[in-house]
Amino acid sequence: HLPCLFPIERTFPCETYNQYLLLVLRLVSGSQIKTFTSLRFLTEPSDAVTMRGSNVLLNCLAESDQGAPVIKWKKDAVFLNLAVDERRQQLANGSLLIQNIVHSRHHKPDEGLYQCEASLEGIGAIISRTAKVMVAGREKHSCFLDGWKYSL
Repeated sequence: HLPCLFPIERTFPCETYNQYLLLVLRLVSGSQIKTFTSLRFLTEPSDAVTMRGSNVLLNCLAESDQGAPVIKWKKDAVFLNLAVDERRQQLANGSLLIQNIVHSRHHKPDEGLYQCEASLEGIGAIISRTAKVMVAGREKHSCFLDGWKYSL
């Protein structure tokens, strides 16, 4: 037998009101009502211009009131498979490190649009802003020596 909780001017008997409260509590604790979960980025990746052979760090940090979110990276809207990539690695804080940037006239695997995704299983995911990674080429200089043109 429950004590009388919040009686309403004696219009309901205590037992009836307590049964009503228990029913409401059962409905609220069931799967019919979803609670709000906080999931947000603290740091999102920024555009980067780099040189061939150098490294790039794309930052990503997210938090939630339901535990640590899982961070995954996309390049050009496709998830990266970092397990088989020797030059790209995800750091413990979620950031992406790309080492020894590769770039040639017809092979530009590191240039593109990068995004990080933060997710909570069973709740959902958020996607970061898009960061553009560009590789700057060296300027070609020409000089003439003894009537011959040399490109440097």
